[in-house]
Amino acid sequence: MAVTSVLAIVLVAIIYGSSHLTSHDSERNTQEATEAQIAELNVNGRGGATFFRIPKVYLSFPPNRAGGEQEEIEILAILPDMKPLAVVRREMEKEGLTRDQLEGRLISNSVHIYLRPGWRYTVKRLRDSSILPPNVKQKFPIENGLQYLGRQSNSSGKQVGRTFIDRPGQEGIRTLGIVQTEYYVPVHQKDDSGLYIDCPFPEKFPRGRCTAHKDVTSRLSAKIMFHSARLAEWQEITRKAANLIDSFVVQ
Repeated sequence: MAVTSVLAIVLVAIIYGSSHLTSHDSERNTQEATEAQIAELNVNGRGGATFFRIPKVYLSFPPNRAGGEQEEIEILAILPDMKPLAVVRREMEKEGLTRDQLEGRLISNSVHIYLRPGWRYTVKRLRDSSILPPNVKQKFPIENGLQYLGRQSNSSGKQVGRTFIDRPGQEGIRTLGIVQTEYYVPVHQKDDSGLYIDCPFPEKFPRGRCTAHKDVTSRLSAKIMFHSARLAEWQEITRKAANLIDSFVVQ
């Protein structure tokens, strides 16, 4: 092959490679510039709306990124510093981790926060739904500052989607079964107006997520989801999640 032809091939390869890298870098720069923008959102609850200014890097749901009135806001963060999940993911990718290693770290350290309108996630409402017993059973053990209330499961032993509870006089409601769930409340919680936590059965779902249900205000409620292996850290996780939410609220 002539020297001229070889040089031409090398030149084309260099130009193509440079163009490809430039295109990739441009896409990443555009993505990061978008994520640096602030989304202005609001959730309408009982008594009025709550307004937020949230960096888009914390948001993955397209309607959330678009801003405006929302039915639900999803915020994705990573422990221990509550950095945006998207930023930490990129940092980890630079470490040369395998896909399994990357996903394993993200799953075990991620916190998913869901904000919804209303005042709904109190222990009292859970008891009223017939899922929890009417009173705390003191015979159950107390660990990590939590009172274990018991567990609910459907007879088939399989996880079921939405749950419908049969009640006297409400024959029209069907019972599809109850998800295999354990329930906890903080030991020193004075009444049933505070938070509760549910977790999937650890023997069935060892990589499952616990959810802390909390009323943020009289107009806003939150679900704070974290890896079940971190249940002992529930106080720190819920505190950090609450602080992150507060930092986004427009006063």
